[in-house]
Amino acid sequence: MNIKNKTSERLKFNQLVKTLLLILAVLFCSLSIADKKKSPSAAEMDKGFYGIMRVASDPKEFINKVQKSTKKGVLELPKSSESVKVGKEAAIFIFFSGCKADKAKKCNSNISFTIYKPNGKVYAKTKKLELWKGKPLGKGKLKLSSAQIGIEVEKKDPKGKYRVEAKLIDVIAKKTITLKQSFEVKK
Repeated sequence: MNIKNKTSERLKFNQLVKTLLLILAVLFCSLSIADKKKSPSAAEMDKGFYGIMRVASDPKEFINKVQKSTKKGVLELPKSSESVKVGKEAAIFIFFSGCKADKAKKCNSNISFTIYKPNGKVYAKTKKLELWKGKPLGKGKLKLSSAQIGIEVEKKDPKGKYRVEAKLIDVIAKKTITLKQSFEVKK
């Protein structure tokens, strides 16, 4: 499995996915959320630092669905993919809310990803990446993180259930949350 992030030197993200992610990031500056699977209430997001992870087995389709929903002014997050096929590229997206601002009125938050093999051993781990270092969002608003990772399952990778953990760290508020998601690797 190749792990790709926007700061990686050894791996290239598919140019189409990069362009779509940039468009998507711009669209999410201040959108409300309507998540059909597990919708956080405004009260949950108002409590502070909050995050949602999605695995997209077809990043282009995922982004298209989200873009269509944003035209209405409401972010509808598609369900997370349950499986990823060998030889196909997938992506992991993080949406967040509630980072605390410093005296300069900017957030400072990071994210790191760990992917576990079906046997529970660490398969891949990223260093700390930028979650968000900008103005905080309004209450009840959700934003796409600055960092996403792409994955490509190779033929040599073991089949089975992989687990992804994303650690979101709000440096200013001194808060950490861990998001967990799994996906099945099939032939």
